[in-house]
Amino acid sequence: YYELTRQWLEQYELERVTCSLHAGVEDILSALQSSAKKQILLSAHRHDLVLAAVSDFKLGSYFDRISGIEAGGGHGKIETGKRVLTELQIQPQSTLFIGDSFHDHEVAAEIGADCHLIAQGADARDKLERTGRPVYSTLKEWAACTGLYA
Repeated sequence: YYELTRQWLEQYELERVTCSLHAGVEDILSALQSSAKKQILLSAHRHDLVLAAVSDFKLGSYFDRISGIEAGGGHGKIETGKRVLTELQIQPQSTLFIGDSFHDHEVAAEIGADCHLIAQGADARDKLERTGRPVYSTLKEWAACTGLYA
C-alpha cells in the first residue's frame, strides 16, 4: 500500500501544476474558516511539497496548521496527526477528518477522530464505503449534506 501511495504522490507532484481545485473548494474552506473551527491540512505527501502546493493555489490563509510528512508516501501520517493535535491542544474525539483515501480512515481511527470520505480522489468509492464511514461523491455534496452553509 505504501509503495502505491508513494508512486501516486510522485505522479501527482509531476502533474500538480496542471491541476485545478475541486469545484467549490474555496467557498467550502471559507465557510469552515468562518465557523471558527481550526482547520488542519494533514497530508501523506512530503511536507515541503504540501507547502508548495498550498502556496501555488494560494490556500495557506485558510489553515491553522499545514503538515505533510518527512519522507512522504504515507509513513508517519498517524504520528504527525497525533503530534499536531497535541500541539494545538485539540481533542481527537472533537476532530473530523475529511479525506479521500482508505488511509485517511485508518489515520482517523488510530487517532480516535471521526472521518468523512470524499470519493473524488485517491481511492474508489466502493473501497471507501467498506470503511463504514460516511462517503460523499464531491466536496460540494459533503458541504450540502453536513449543513456547512446552514
